[in-house]
Amino acid sequence: MPSNCNKCKNNITRLDNDKINCTNCEMMFHTRCVNLPDVNINKDIWKCENCVIKVKSKEPILDEILKELRLLKSEHAEVQKSLNLCYEKIEDCNLILKKQEQTLVEHLERIELLETNNSTLRKENLELKRQINDLEQYSRTNCVEISGVPEFKDENTMSVVQAAGTALGLNLDSYTIDTCHRLKKNFNNQPRNIIVKFVRRLDKEEFLRCRRIKRNLSNYMLDP
Repeated sequence: MPSNCNKCKNNITRLDNDKINCTNCEMMFHTRCVNLPDVNINKDIWKCENCVIKVKSKEPILDEILKELRLLKSEHAEVQKSLNLCYEKIEDCNLILKKQEQTLVEHLERIELLETNNSTLRKENLELKRQINDLEQYSRTNCVEISGVPEFKDENTMSVVQAAGTALGLNLDSYTIDTCHRLKKNFNNQPRNIIVKFVRRLDKEEFLRCRRIKRNLSNYMLDP
């Protein structure tokens, strides 16, 4: 089947010896049209001018390749340097974390110890409160509250109590009475009650016994 020369566009038959095919684009040419000699032509690798130009345009220049390689090498070195720095910082962070973990463990141990001490102190506090309450209860066993006793300005509470004891037939003195005092002011403007703490419980009971005997004693109303 005849073909045309891609250069001169004339027909080329199978019998023509003056022909050659481009191994790249497979176009047919007259050898004279592409200025090829008749001998020493390797037709297995020959390429037409257009294909040669295309191939050369796609081939990178060696200098550019070397330049790119040097750039890549430089960038790789920078990346490696950055990675090494990151590794160092990570190692520093790991050391800090280990120290913080150790500190946290120590703090947790201290908290546990404080909680134990706090629990012990709470128990001791409750025990002390119980003892104080017992002491207060025991202390109250020797106390008497006297109501209805007229109150005077600058009075001597001890003298008032001694007068009450005399009215009941008792001799009250500093050996009998530990302390005595008026309570806080009443809102109804009545005389404030008097708290008397006896030295002995027997003295208190004797005071109450005498009060029961003299129930009609005016101005003296005694409540245990």
